[in-house]
Amino acid sequence: MIAAATAIIFLWPYGTWVLIVLIPFGLAYLSYRGSIVAAGHYGSALETLINLNRFALYEQLHMQLPASTENEQEENVKLRDLLGYVPDTTIDYEHPVTGDKSEAPSE
Repeated sequence: MIAAATAIIFLWPYGTWVLIVLIPFGLAYLSYRGSIVAAGHYGSALETLINLNRFALYEQLHMQLPASTENEQEENVKLRDLLGYVPDTTIDYEHPVTGDKSEAPSE
């Protein structure tokens, strides 16, 4: 867009040569539209990834696995608030058992 504006300024006195401005303007427009489409596809792919692996996500966040869809929606509201730094948001964690510490290897 800056190149198009610069070309208009410098080519204005030369008549039809100002039409060369359409080249950088067209490239800028196509690039912008392409980035919008790519961002939409990226968002869809990320949404699908989260939906397919949401139980693994809960395990990685040490959250309890939901018992029902309603429970999952309630916990997701809490998680959204927690990740959005909403004050006084609490989530119950469920840490995995990693084994007995008395069985540590001896040196």
